[in-house]
Amino acid sequence: MSKFLRLTALGAAVAAFTATQAAAAPVSASTNANAHAKIMKPLQLVGTQDLDFGTLVISGTGTQVMHVDQSGALTGCGAVITCSGTAQDAIYNVKGTPNATVTVSVTSPVVLTNANDGTTLNLTPDAPATVALDTSAASTGDNFNIGGSISINSASTTDGVYNGTFAVSVDYQ
Repeated sequence: MSKFLRLTALGAAVAAFTATQAAAAPVSASTNANAHAKIMKPLQLVGTQDLDFGTLVISGTGTQVMHVDQSGALTGCGAVITCSGTAQDAIYNVKGTPNATVTVSVTSPVVLTNANDGTTLNLTPDAPATVALDTSAASTGDNFNIGGSISINSASTTDGVYNGTFAVSVDYQ
């Protein structure tokens, strides 16, 4: 009889397990997803003024770093270099989506080459990392300024006009 009870209990357990499996049928689930698209005006960048250190006259011995800052102020004039003429920063105008922020990238270093003998100076640009476009950015744009530094060695820097170009780019942040 105990064998009969064991088989009956086993049969009941199998039947209960099978009934549980049938009750656990798959249940579908769903949810909603959100979609976004941010549309920006294309950026337009125009250079309106070139970077110029003015006239720099070697008047002493040594090395002097000359710097035009982003407001156009020239520093470094003194015992080694006498400055004359008018220094100016480079000015760029960027148009785009109002109230957006753009990053500014400038190639560095920039090689300035002497038109007389081919000697060079390295220009290290001084540009803002970002520009916040204001509400009129789409129509009139916003200006930003770029300065830079050059190092003049009285013993090795030859006289002449040094020229070079640098690439400036902007992109939405």
